Amino acid sequence: MNVVVVGAGLAGLTAAWSLHRSGVEVRVLEARDRVGGRAFSHTLDNGAVVERGGEFIEIDHHAIRGLCAELSIPLIPHGVTFHRRPIDGETPTAAEIQAAMAEVTRYSRSRLARHGADFAVDEAFASALGSSFRSQPAYRRFVTSLAADPAEASARHGLLDADQVPFEHAARARGGNQRIATELWSRLEPSVELGSAAVGVATDSGRVVIARSDGSELAADAAVLAVPMPLLSSIDWRHGLPEPWARALDQLGFGHAAKLSAGLIAGAPPRAQQASQASWWSWNSMDETATTSVRAVSAFAGGSAVQESLNLDGGAPSWIDQLERQRPDLSLEPGSALVTRWDGEPWTRGAYSYGRVGWEADVDEALRRPQGALVLAGEHTAGTLAGTLNGAVASGNRAAADVRRLLSL
Repeated sequence: MNVVVVGAGLAGLTAAWSLHRSGVEVRVLEARDRVGGRAFSHTLDNGAVVERGGEFIEIDHHAIRGLCAELSIPLIPHGVTFHRRPIDGETPTAAEIQAAMAEVTRYSRSRLARHGADFAVDEAFASALGSSFRSQPAYRRFVTSLAADPAEASARHGLLDADQVPFEHAARARGGNQRIATELWSRLEPSVELGSAAVGVATDSGRVVIARSDGSELAADAAVLAVPMPLLSSIDWRHGLPEPWARALDQLGFGHAAKLSAGLIAGAPPRAQQASQASWWSWNSMDETATTSVRAVSAFAGGSAVQESLNLDGGAPSWIDQLERQRPDLSLEPGSALVTRWDGEPWTRGAYSYGRVGWEADVDEALRRPQGALVLAGEHTAGTLAGTLNGAVASGNRAAADVRRLLSL
């Protein structure tokens, strides 16, 4: 039995690794010249490792934590909490965040139970928290991480379990989160083809045929398609994108995000800061000695509107100016700023998925259901784990299990 996995991000590599351990012959096609996808680590000139993509591994992210343990990759704490971000000089308490999100969740559940029709995230916050909702820390945190227009995002998709907020310090992989992908690659390397994009998918007599960018074709008993959601529409589906997947994907959007990374002249106490009137935040993470921070600061801007306000078409200067005003506790290294814009990256075309208003609960089931010998993987198929590194790994495990069932292994 042989299987083709399209995409060497965490979802694809996890699926390939699981199948490989089951004795399945696996080939992995990756369009880029590197593995990891949105797990993309970078070493600054001063030696600090920053994440240009996915960064935070929460305490309840069991799939990726289990994989790191299997690969003997230590996790180190950030020293800042993802959900309790200081804003306007004050840090909200866990109780305050929990109370606000519980009220939003309670309102959303009640309204959906009464009327059934979905509605926007902004409507839920406004109705639950009042007219000043946009200045509340819980709203700023949620919308920044949503990476989408809250007037277009689904309350049904994003808010029904939003009161389940972990407050423990998140972690990251020692040496960078991309190390998880490179460790998997090292175990699968002969089977991984870099610079090989899949451009077409067909089925023939129960077999899957993958057309590659070099004009060649690869046949297999099954295929796992583990590419970012926007790329699914750019593939030439010889027999059409399976209708259940097409219908489900129409109910999902793909958010836009940018990250800023800059070196520091010296470490400082680990700290985070949320912009009070905009959807971006910054943090400097604890170093491995737990005595100071790494010599780097990172910032994340979620949504296209905030990226326009930061004038990112002009590069880093505008964002750096705002960061220096927001974080006077840091001494930035001149000329060290690095901006990563995922919406302009051709093999991703955005940040991660979210539900559009009108999203229905059967979307997750539809995307997880194999279509013939074809299986999807990726954070957009991970249900409540969508938008996370953990969701990517969990989806890879699920896809591998689906393939084993299809092949009766």
